[in-house]
Amino acid sequence: MKVISFLLVVFFSSFFKVEANSVQLNPNDFALKVCLDDNYEKIKAYQRENLRDYSSFNVGTPEQQLALSNFVKSNTKFFYKENLPIYVESSSEKSNAIFQKCMEFYKSDKLKRFIKINYK
Repeated sequence: MKVISFLLVVFFSSFFKVEANSVQLNPNDFALKVCLDDNYEKIKAYQRENLRDYSSFNVGTPEQQLALSNFVKSNTKFFYKENLPIYVESSSEKSNAIFQKCMEFYKSDKLKRFIKINYK
């Protein structure tokens, strides 16, 4: 599976040029985006391909990008399951804590160490 993901990153990165107006993400911002996209997709809040997100991440090699994506997913994959003990007035469903948990990870020493080691 990792090989397929790597090949997809390499394949798509060779066909898409970065537009002058696109938002260039740094590794921390990319980590936040991966966390949010992955967890919101799991609760079916949206699908990333429907977002038409114009941001791009071109820092490092495709291997580094894949390693960062995999690191984020492995550390944040269950954030969508963590609910807040509050209810919205019009709904009996608990509110999710995805944004809060992803921001905590975004600011974490764990992520900072990973980026420092892998993006020298």
